[in-house]
Amino acid sequence: MCKKVRLSVCTLFLLLISCGEIATSEQSITEVLKPPVQQAVGFDGEVIRLGVLADLTGPGANLDRARLAGIETFWAEVNKTGGIGKRVLVELLSADHQGEPTAAAIEAFSLAESVVSFAFISEVAAGAAYPILVNENILAVSPTSTLDWESDPRFLTHSVPVEIMMLTLFESFPKAKWCVLADRSPLGANVAASVEVAEELSDLKERVLVIEPSVKSKEILTIDRCSHLFVELAEGRHQEELAELSYDGLIFKRAASVGGGESELRAQEIVIDLTPEWRVDSAVGMREFMTALIRHTPDARADSRLRDGYVSQIRLYDILERAFTSGEVTRSRLRQIADDSGPVNMRSFVEDIDVINEPKVLPRAIGLFSSGGEEPDDRGWSRLQVVEPTENNVRGLVSRESRD
Repeated sequence: MCKKVRLSVCTLFLLLISCGEIATSEQSITEVLKPPVQQAVGFDGEVIRLGVLADLTGPGANLDRARLAGIETFWAEVNKTGGIGKRVLVELLSADHQGEPTAAAIEAFSLAESVVSFAFISEVAAGAAYPILVNENILAVSPTSTLDWESDPRFLTHSVPVEIMMLTLFESFPKAKWCVLADRSPLGANVAASVEVAEELSDLKERVLVIEPSVKSKEILTIDRCSHLFVELAEGRHQEELAELSYDGLIFKRAASVGGGESELRAQEIVIDLTPEWRVDSAVGMREFMTALIRHTPDARADSRLRDGYVSQIRLYDILERAFTSGEVTRSRLRQIADDSGPVNMRSFVEDIDVINEPKVLPRAIGLFSSGGEEPDDRGWSRLQVVEPTENNVRGLVSRESRD
């Protein structure tokens, strides 16, 4: 028996020499003998396929194309360093739903036949694709977050839920006369619905006025009534009305609705974004991110939407690495890891995420940026401050929303 073992190792050693690859240690021989990872839908043993369900030609195309550029940059860098487990590459399969939920449902069903997970599902498509995620037991990355998406084990989020964002703003500026201009898009509806509870918990001095975009918006939005205005409008819809507003108060908006560049930010606008500034040394992950941009997307401008797409992939990458190491890259295994794995290193873009800790550790801090300043970053923005909600109020908000 011993002679047979020695013979097989010797034979392997000779084969490696003939191929120009000499195993120099017991560890390298063990690596060669490592059994293949189990194949499954979306993984053929050599390539892991991930789905992208985005609006590439419809009203939200500018936003989704920018985020997709960040997603492609992330996985191009992973593939350059050998792929998942340094052994298998990642391929993105994209489908364009053109901003139509019906088309999103059809495309999601088609993609589900070929992918192990969705690397991106846009906000418009989330509701339409959800039954497929449930039936096929598939994980999906959501580029933004609501309390529903954050608490749903099928979605991987990385940003502060819009409901908690509103609570944080109200807590940070309690004496302001707040108004909220929100449409009926998925995020707009969640923002509007969260106002009453957030207002109550933050003990605002003035009642919040919630406004739907219309021809009367300009008449309602006056500096006397609204000193601080939060805006949530889907790209391509009602944006012209916002541009025509002769409102002189402070305007707060998510960075995803602005893009990048100083020219796109008015003097009174304050942008809500991930906390790191756009500088190579502002966070651990920024150096890796900007290096990947230079390598794979050299013509890209400094755009928060692109960085958001990049950061959104970190949790999925961590899950795929753990699944590959376990020897099983299947949908059920990915779901299990997502539910049971410990902290995920988010590379200082946001707080490290830990869903098994009690209480769960999730992103809560937001950065507030404005145009110009003494030392603007590469977008032409300066960070005014980093703000976080109080823990008790977050628990109260989550509790109230879960009951509703």
